[in-house]
Amino acid sequence: MPRQQIHILHVDDEPRLADLTKTLLEREDNRFSVETATSADKGLQLLAESEIDCIVSDYEMPGMNGIEFLKSVTEDYPNLPFILYTGKGSEEVASDAISAGVTDYLQKKSGTDNYALLTNRIVNAVNSRRREQKIQILQTFENELTELAIDFLRTKERDIDTLIDGTLEKIGTLVDADRTYVFDIHHEDETISNTYEWCAGGVDPQIHMLQDIPQDAVPWWIQKLENFENITVPNVSKLPPEAEAEQEILEEQNIKSLIVTPMISNDELVGFIGFDWVQEQEAWSDEFINILRMVGELIMTARKRKEREQELETLKSQYETLAENFPGGAVFLIDTNLKYVRAGGEELSNVDLSPDDIEGAKPHDLFPDELSDELCHYYKEALDGNANTFEQVYGSDRYRIQTVPVRTDGVEIDHVIAVSQNVTECVEDKQNLQALFESSPDMIDIHTNEGTIVDVNQQFCEAFNQPKDELVGQKVWEIDQNVDPEELQAAWDEMDVGDRTKIETEFETTDGTLFPVEVHLTRLPVEDGSRFMVVSRDITERKQRMEEIETLKERLELAIEGANLGVWDWDMRTDEVEFNDQWAEMLGYTLEELEPHLRTWETRVHPEDIDEVRAALDTHIQQNTDYYDTEHRMRTADGEWKWIRDLGKIVDRDEDGEPIRAVGIHLDIDESKQYQQELEQKTEELEELTTRLEEQYLTLFEEAPVMAVVTRTENGRPIIEDCNNQFAETLGFETEALIGTDLTEYYTPASREALIEDGGYERSLKDEFTRESRELVAADGEIVETVLRAVPRKDPAGAVVGTMAMYLDITEREEVKRANERLEEFASIVSHDLRNPLNVASGHLELAREDCESPDLEAVEQAHDRMDSLIEDLLTLAREGDGATNTKAVDLKAVVAECWETVETAEASLSVETDQTIVADERRLKQLFENLIRNAVEHGGSAVTVTVGGLEDGFYIEDNGPGIPEDDDETVFEVGYSTNSEGTGFGLSIVQQIVEAHDWNIRVTTRSGGGARFEIAGVEFITE
Repeated sequence: MPRQQIHILHVDDEPRLADLTKTLLEREDNRFSVETATSADKGLQLLAESEIDCIVSDYEMPGMNGIEFLKSVTEDYPNLPFILYTGKGSEEVASDAISAGVTDYLQKKSGTDNYALLTNRIVNAVNSRRREQKIQILQTFENELTELAIDFLRTKERDIDTLIDGTLEKIGTLVDADRTYVFDIHHEDETISNTYEWCAGGVDPQIHMLQDIPQDAVPWWIQKLENFENITVPNVSKLPPEAEAEQEILEEQNIKSLIVTPMISNDELVGFIGFDWVQEQEAWSDEFINILRMVGELIMTARKRKEREQELETLKSQYETLAENFPGGAVFLIDTNLKYVRAGGEELSNVDLSPDDIEGAKPHDLFPDELSDELCHYYKEALDGNANTFEQVYGSDRYRIQTVPVRTDGVEIDHVIAVSQNVTECVEDKQNLQALFESSPDMIDIHTNEGTIVDVNQQFCEAFNQPKDELVGQKVWEIDQNVDPEELQAAWDEMDVGDRTKIETEFETTDGTLFPVEVHLTRLPVEDGSRFMVVSRDITERKQRMEEIETLKERLELAIEGANLGVWDWDMRTDEVEFNDQWAEMLGYTLEELEPHLRTWETRVHPEDIDEVRAALDTHIQQNTDYYDTEHRMRTADGEWKWIRDLGKIVDRDEDGEPIRAVGIHLDIDESKQYQQELEQKTEELEELTTRLEEQYLTLFEEAPVMAVVTRTENGRPIIEDCNNQFAETLGFETEALIGTDLTEYYTPASREALIEDGGYERSLKDEFTRESRELVAADGEIVETVLRAVPRKDPAGAVVGTMAMYLDITEREEVKRANERLEEFASIVSHDLRNPLNVASGHLELAREDCESPDLEAVEQAHDRMDSLIEDLLTLAREGDGATNTKAVDLKAVVAECWETVETAEASLSVETDQTIVADERRLKQLFENLIRNAVEHGGSAVTVTVGGLEDGFYIEDNGPGIPEDDDETVFEVGYSTNSEGTGFGLSIVQQIVEAHDWNIRVTTRSGGGARFEIAGVEFITE
């Protein structure tokens, strides 16, 4: 990482000397950035406008001398380093300067050596000030941390969340962060969730989007935290390759720098606290990071306290519930007078007693004297501080009773708790436990706190090939000879009842055979805690598997060594470097052609990359990174540049921490790097073209001669999200007034019913809607008759979110001429503003295909073809509305045959059953047949048969497809009609337009065998 820059203000009334000083200082230290001023007044102005780390000033200057300048600076910048650099060397000047608080005093001398000394003085002064600033910041942090610790101790459980939010804001503001946050780690489902967050002004909260995120979405991040490591990233763009996923997420949020520290409880990662900046930061000190980590520990401790207090409250409630409903027994609280203060439990009802019967009474008031005497004896024992367990028979049942002293204030015993349990069925339970003990597949033994084995199960006997009576009585260290009796005894003494521990060791049988075991040791709550249960499992097979895994690991390492990687080994004391053959061959050399020295590598790194590479290397040398890892270009033997990934690590340092030896590898990434750059360029160009095309389509939407509405669905209702000018103007509203309203507000009651109650809108959402009549109501109450065509609208994820609806106003068909003029203007827009960018987009699509293969490109091509069809049909409708003026004799059979060759007919067949010659405009007649043939193939299937024949006053064209529904006979020729979701809805409208241009007429019917039949009449024939 580059060292921090130093900004210097140099003030000298001699401009040439000032410029020379600037040049020499910046040459002495590349961190220096020097600004010059020729007077103290100009220096003060620059100081107010710039961030300055140190001032270097002459003494003798007109207006204000160097010491006066120093005093002026000190008023506003008391801690800013100030070096008096003057040719006037006298004790008087030096004394005055020191009295005024100058940082350093240096006399000008001839020669450039003096600038090295000045450079050293500047660096020392700036470093000293920066250290002081860091100390002040750390002291501020420590004070805030102390206050926060006190606040967390004083805060009640219910206010802890509010205090955590305030803490994030306070610390975030103090470190000038843009966002601070706390995440919880969920180990069960391997997710993380944002639980607390603070954002600076202008920063959008993220907490609602950062819930239940899979841990494998940020693997590098989680691995660092699982190792209890801090994550410090001064520059997100320089994250290592293994953090690619994290880098992409952070850059999407415009995060440039961050610190994340783990929150640990009981040696387990439970969460983390983070600080984000949207600007790149300098490297942080360990003290700074540790203080932020302590903030996380404070928050975690407070949350644990909150959880504990909630648990205590729950335990209190559970105790009260337990006392009232104690299963299989009863619970009693007895005072010093041996009176029952509280009683409860299921067993009370079995002895015909209730809590009201017991509370306030003494044992002799309730039970037989013999039992009562014994109870009173043990209650008194407990009041003396002795807990006891004893059994009594009451009625036909046996009860085990435990008495425990209660110290209310932690010292004085003022109550006894007695727990009575019905143990009548314990004998059977004991037998069951004994059966489990004997049938366990693991070796089990019970021993005393002195190490004497008192019981073993059958599996234990079989493992040692000894009967139980020989094993019982032995010491455990006679079985496990790897343990030291004294150490084992000390470990037992440290265990409490219920504690468990696990170890691995070896057992030895009587024949000397050793076998590895995993031992689970538990201190049992019997015999006053003097019994231990040991469950031992033979892990011989597991050990063998581990050895096999280790062998595979060694083989993998050998395979890696044999891979085609360039390897280097650098002696950092002498700069001698040992390269392997692959390292040389990667650059087009033989190993003999390369000098085994560091300069062999340095002189071949691209000049534009060398600074960044050295910075990464310096960062690793300073032990700020685990590895040195860069991507850079290197010059090959033929003078070309090749991209290399350079990965290495310092593997040896001396006693002072200075590096001695580093090793690493070179990976050839040239082809992938170039391919990535080319693909990014092509993608950017294609996206730009697509954006321009989308803009053109927005223009088409606004300027279309039909009413267009975009809806979104809310609770099954169509809400207007956008509409074009034609829709707003036709209804007499402003566009802004329509957006956000329910579309049905502008429908007549009948049309509203057809849209909602009859399922019209639902069908359009399912892409089952073709075209239907709708009546709209204008602002002045006028009814607008329309034909509606609606299709579903989807979001980028493919979910249906609404519809795109187009309304054709059919109330004023007599205004055909004016509509034709609008269509002609519209056709010009389509031809010029859409076809040109469509052609450009298609051309770039072909170029993109040459670079890569992707199913997405196939979808783009289909979209382009669809747009081209729409443009062609729109042009035809707009420009072919006049009469047919270029008529002549046309051979009907020849025209049909030519049209059949033009249209994509797949496996369809044609039959022409007429030899008529008619009077027609041949070009437009061809378009008529092409549209009708295309219609037959699209709706009748790829194997449809098309027949053309003659009529008395015209001709017909029919197919054997599914035909046209009778209800649609009158609407098939209207613009937008199509039963095909991929159809444009213009084809048959163009056919009708051509027929009307010839003064013919057309009707649609059904052929005798089924299928669509179009009959054109009123045709003039040519007879010989």
